[in-house]
Amino acid sequence: MKIINKRIYLRWLLPLLVFFVAVTGVLITYYGVVREYAAKARQTQMAFALQRELVDVEMSISRTKAALEGAGEAMPLFAMGYNHNQILVILKGLVADTDATEVMVCDLEGVGYDDSGKVVSISNEYYFDEINSEYSRGGVGLVLPKDPKAVRNTEGLVVCSVSFERKNRGYIIAKIPMFTMDDKLFRERFLTDRTSMITIDGDILASYSVNMGQEDEDKILSLWPELPEGLSKDTIKLAISQKNTYMSEVEGYGYVTVVPLKTINGGIVSLVKYDQMNSMTGSELSEYRYFTLLLIIALVGLIVLMFLMHLLGDYLEKRRRQKALKGIETDKLTGLISKNSVVKAMEDYITSADAAKGLLFIVAFEGIGRIRADKGDTYADNMVREFAKTLEKRFRATDIVGRLEYDQFVVFLKDVHEDKDVRKQRDEMQMFLYDLKGADTEGEFTANAGGALFPDCAKTAQELIDAGRAALEKSKELGKGMLFFAKDMQ
Repeated sequence: MKIINKRIYLRWLLPLLVFFVAVTGVLITYYGVVREYAAKARQTQMAFALQRELVDVEMSISRTKAALEGAGEAMPLFAMGYNHNQILVILKGLVADTDATEVMVCDLEGVGYDDSGKVVSISNEYYFDEINSEYSRGGVGLVLPKDPKAVRNTEGLVVCSVSFERKNRGYIIAKIPMFTMDDKLFRERFLTDRTSMITIDGDILASYSVNMGQEDEDKILSLWPELPEGLSKDTIKLAISQKNTYMSEVEGYGYVTVVPLKTINGGIVSLVKYDQMNSMTGSELSEYRYFTLLLIIALVGLIVLMFLMHLLGDYLEKRRRQKALKGIETDKLTGLISKNSVVKAMEDYITSADAAKGLLFIVAFEGIGRIRADKGDTYADNMVREFAKTLEKRFRATDIVGRLEYDQFVVFLKDVHEDKDVRKQRDEMQMFLYDLKGADTEGEFTANAGGALFPDCAKTAQELIDAGRAALEKSKELGKGMLFFAKDMQ
């Protein structure tokens, strides 16, 4: 059976392993933070891109509204029927100067003519009641008609309420094609599951979905049934009505970005799934994963290096011991210095050092006689040899470690001056005895130790050894695996 003192390795290996686990845990946890930060950054980028795409759309609507307002200021000078030619020139100018495809003028009954001079009547059109209710008393704005004959709106109406000669009222109406908005909106698509321009009621004006063709997408009239679970339409409506850009994570789905329109009561809603966001943020996250991998490799390398340094230290210490033992009598079985050499080495230290202090342990490896009788000399000798190696590894090359008798060993620690150092070495020895007792699963062996201080307990090497032996006998009375100090007997 091999005797291993695990605490020799745990002194440096356990803290390193705890540090490695802690750092790895922090890196894994922080990955979520990095991922969230990258997603928010990409959402912000998307919001700015959508706003840029909407600038031309909103500018087109704004220019048309401004042009109609300017034309409306001149209308009090004309009668709609008598000044037909003059008004017609103004209408043609509006078509030429704006994105409108058609401009018409009419009275409050919806009767008038368009920029080509053709007589029109819109009183029966599906959108006329909305125009009358909103703008009959004045104002300018955009009407988004819901054509019952079409699956999707194809045009928007910019309406300006005007006064004619003799305070007769009417409207100038410009038609703006919605496909122009669609072209500008989806020029830059990112990786989105769905991006739609909607009214505040959820009606889709223009839309794109990665999962279906544009023809199939055009058949979807409202965004609300297409919203993922966990995203409320009220949240989107609130952001649009307050004209606030809204970005959030939708649990279990991905992310939503809402960019309101300034000129109309609507906005852009972009839905992104988790896998799409992961693809868009892949470069940022790959850099973090690469950094994490390098750091973990560095930590593993540090642990391996510390282990190699530990092995190198053991090797160098063994070489120093061998060098120190040259010319000194050694024990053939264990390779430690013999009893006479131990006494001589201790005497040399005591007589040569000024105010020298030291700590001595006499350690007895119990149960060897029984082991020898039960399992033979070879097995017992191997046990003693392994015990000697384990004991030797615990101490410095400058310390004196030797064998007194077959089952007794001596350890003399040089330059132990402070009380705290004595307490530390006492605790270390007691822990060594405790670990050795714990390793004795077969009930084969245990160890006891007696301690003595120089010069407190003795003045010579032999007297110090005798004091340590007396303390050893006292420790055996206390039980297995115990340590007792000679000074406690005084």
